This record gives sequence, structure tokens and C-alpha cells, in this order.
Amino acid sequence: AGANMSDIVKVTIYSTEVDCWQRTAEIRNEFLRPPFPACTMIVVKGLADPRFLIEVDVTAVLGAGVG
Repeated sequence: AGANMSDIVKVTIYSTEVDCWQRTAEIRNEFLRPPFPACTMIVVKGLADPRFLIEVDVTAVLGAGVG
């Protein structure tokens, strides 16, 4: 509670499709601003629900975006 998008320090994207990296980068750029947080994309065989194409795990540190 109380965090905002500039407090994000790490993004991990799990994807079932190797070719979606460019689109996920475009979407990330819609929501995040430079300096961008560290970002890792991992291609997986499947996710919890077969209908899911991606899962995003985000780590934020309160106050990281200040300054």
C-alpha cells in the first residue's frame, strides 16, 4: 500500500511464447518510465492456467522512485 509505478525496482515476466518479448517491452514502456527497473523474461512450458500467456512478478521498494 502506498507504492507507485516509480517504486518498481524489478520485473520478471514468465511467458509461454518466446516471440512475445517485443510486445511485452512495448507494454512495459506504456506503464514505466526511465530509469527502467531491472527486467528479466523467462520462457516457460506452461503457466497455472493453460489460457495464460504471461505472468508478471513485480518487486517494488517504497520510496525507490523518490529523487
